[in-house]
Amino acid sequence: MSQSITTPLPDSSDPKLIYGENARHNQVRRALFLIAVKQAILLLFVLSLAPTAQAQSCENIPTSGTESISAQISINATGTAVTDGMVIAPYTQLRIDSIATAFGSCTGMAWSCSGGCSCQPTGYVYQRNINHTNVWVDVSTNQSLNGTYSIGKVWGVGSNQNVLDTQLASSTGPNYYTPPYAGTYEIHVQGIINGTPCNLTPYETEIVTITVHVGEGPTSLGATECNNEVGPSSVGEPINVTNGNMYIQQTDYRLPGFGDGLEIARTYNSKRQVDGLFGYGWTSILDESIHTYGTKLLRVTLADGATVYLARANTGAP
Repeated sequence: MSQSITTPLPDSSDPKLIYGENARHNQVRRALFLIAVKQAILLLFVLSLAPTAQAQSCENIPTSGTESISAQISINATGTAVTDGMVIAPYTQLRIDSIATAFGSCTGMAWSCSGGCSCQPTGYVYQRNINHTNVWVDVSTNQSLNGTYSIGKVWGVGSNQNVLDTQLASSTGPNYYTPPYAGTYEIHVQGIINGTPCNLTPYETEIVTITVHVGEGPTSLGATECNNEVGPSSVGEPINVTNGNMYIQQTDYRLPGFGDGLEIARTYNSKRQVDGLFGYGWTSILDESIHTYGTKLLRVTLADGATVYLARANTGAP
């Protein structure tokens, strides 16, 4: 009669078995650690073979320069210069000229590895110059035209220039602008600069501002030296024989009293195309008035027909 022999399975809680498993795990960990160390050593060796110059930067070399802007405005029809704060008539076409300059350079550099690596000039020098000029206007009137508006730009012809002069044929200038309504027009001019790959700053010039006021009607209808004294160019009441203008002042009533008393005087000017209280072309103290144009300009009409314009730089000024 045969007997079956059963071999018992090892007990997983046997200390000898547990120790053997841990030993195998430790061997695997040591092997992986040694592989990682060898890879790190190999990487450091490869990096050490590269030239030390490659670890340095090869930057372009900047040469700083200057920039400037100037501008002038004239009446296009006559060439008369328009100065800052000048009063002109509506629909007067203005010519806006400017000269913008920008200087400086950027020498291009790159790595050259022929017989050893070094940072060498590429042979190309980038010029800091004027890209274009920008012209815009801030408008304040008592009409719907208020705010900031672009007038235009001027570019160099063919290429960018260190000196962009709108009066020369090498530019697309000048700019023209015709202010239509009575009010204040602040015209701004600025040059925009190419900064080169060296990022030479600033990227624009300062801003030049010229303020032009637009009035209504002539501003010189009051008494003049010719009107007050009979001379070579005046006769009669008088009449200015150089332009045919007749100017008459008459006092209708005067009541003495404190100060200047009470006086009613009339003034006639044949150039005044306005119907006053005493008739066409006549003005008196009863026709004195103040009229505003936007927030920066007002007109005072005096008793003798003369007109005075008063302006302020900003709305916070008195």
